[in-house]
Amino acid sequence: IILEGEDCGGEGKKVHKRRDSRMYKKINGGKLPEDFEALFRVADSWLVRQLVFTVPGKDRHLFASSDDLNRLSDVVKRVTKAFFPDSRVLAAVQTIGDKDLCKFHPHLHVLIFERKRPGLKYKITPERLSSVKDLYATGLRRLGCSDVRGPGEAIAGKRVDVHYNYASDGAQVLKKIRYLNRPLGPEHLAAWRQDVDGQAMIDLHVRELKR
Repeated sequence: IILEGEDCGGEGKKVHKRRDSRMYKKINGGKLPEDFEALFRVADSWLVRQLVFTVPGKDRHLFASSDDLNRLSDVVKRVTKAFFPDSRVLAAVQTIGDKDLCKFHPHLHVLIFERKRPGLKYKITPERLSSVKDLYATGLRRLGCSDVRGPGEAIAGKRVDVHYNYASDGAQVLKKIRYLNRPLGPEHLAAWRQDVDGQAMIDLHVRELKR
């Protein structure tokens, strides 16, 4: 994968190769499907729930090192396990968003796989999603995020954002896996820009995450 045409220092620089095949093995008992038809059948057997855990803009600087990103990941893992304890899960930290490839924007994509079965509900209730947000907000506060809260918490602060959607057919499932594994990780460090301290933040990222 080559970054081209970016004004943020990413021109012509290689980033990590996609690891889709590793993901495909995880949803097929550790074996890579032999061809696309087999892969599609495997993907079509799953319902995939997607949760996207974001970090408020003013607190993103708290996750500028690999250790801090790992702590954020641990919080998300605990939240996911609490609400989906028996499901197969794929997750990835992404460090930039879709709109600005030059701005540090840590967030976690979590795919929760459940075998399709009669009576399985694809949507989750607003109340359950609110509970997910409440537990996530508690975890963020423990990591030092200030003035954040879940929708069910009677305290002051900005509400945390956790987005939910799902995929219920093979094509949609494969699309979500590929999106989860898009090359937007630490290898984009040279392209990050922060409004406050610019090059100093980039140097920190490179030192911490490329070591």
